[in-house]
Amino acid sequence: HVLPYFLGTLDALDYPKRRIQLFIRLDHSVDDSAEILDRWLGRVNRSYHSVEFSHDDDPIGYAGERSWFDWTEDRYREVIRWKQYALDKGRRAWADYLLFLDSDVLFTDPNAVRLLIAESKPVVAPMLTSVGAYSNFWASTTDTGYYKRTDDYDLLLTRQSVGCFAVPMVNSAVLIDLRWQATDKLALEPDRLVEPYDGPLDDMLLLAASVRQAGLRMHVSNRH
Repeated sequence: HVLPYFLGTLDALDYPKRRIQLFIRLDHSVDDSAEILDRWLGRVNRSYHSVEFSHDDDPIGYAGERSWFDWTEDRYREVIRWKQYALDKGRRAWADYLLFLDSDVLFTDPNAVRLLIAESKPVVAPMLTSVGAYSNFWASTTDTGYYKRTDDYDLLLTRQSVGCFAVPMVNSAVLIDLRWQATDKLALEPDRLVEPYDGPLDDMLLLAASVRQAGLRMHVSNRH
């Protein structure tokens, strides 16, 4: 179970907990994730500025789902809805930063958030490593907005080029600096984007499109 490791790395981050508002969403879990989160929050919730834990404990999945790993349109809609909720919640709280973080991301460096902030970019992600050549960014896209493998990807992944680079898409661990005025235009729900969107119903592609429409760029940092 990766969740206890994720929570351990989250709690170990070197950032003032009294300035962190946690919003955790658990959806249609069929294992003991809810119990793990309840126990963890019982130990740490008073350390944080605030904690909101939302979960749907109905084990029945989405229509058309063949397994727990299927990404149906309804599942994408749910992810988009809750990410939009988190973005709106951060704005209402006058937060300086919003961090979208998937629960399979393990920050091995406690300074990860501070290092992202130090990049001074409106939308930035750390380059994450995994098995094989998979990471959490795209170095290029096709004319229709889909992933396109290029030599630039390998240069960044292998750190032959080191720095903070503008890329068309980042996901899994994304820091948004809400102090940038242009981020007021960012949205996840298609009908809230600045311009009409006719691309795939996918939270990471919607955010990437919204960033472009706001006149901003996504960045990935492979410095650490």
